[in-house]
Amino acid sequence: MKNLNYQPDDYTWIMRHDVEPNPNTGKYDVIVKILEFDVEFDFESAAEAEINIPSIIEGLMETRVKRQKLPLPIPLKFQKNFTGRLTVRLSPEVHQKLYIEAMQTEISLNQLIEKKLAG
Repeated sequence: MKNLNYQPDDYTWIMRHDVEPNPNTGKYDVIVKILEFDVEFDFESAAEAEINIPSIIEGLMETRVKRQKLPLPIPLKFQKNFTGRLTVRLSPEVHQKLYIEAMQTEISLNQLIEKKLAG
């Protein structure tokens, strides 16, 4: 699949706090990994990361296409056709617990699991 005019917000990134404080500031830096590009960046705060990530991704996109002459990576959300069906294996005990909870709350087992996964 070729570049389908992907946008910076099509790409997936995760944020975590560093496990050790920055020796210069004593604070725990925020580390952001942009999954499709397999790169990480350090920030002093989550707010700083959220503000800067879109422009950083734009820069990565531009570098990849214009300077490196490479196609853009396909964003994760376009790599698979998501049908809404997911098969999960559970222990019989967990299955029973979820079933009872669904019955107690008067919703289907699927609705309960979706609610729990959606957080």
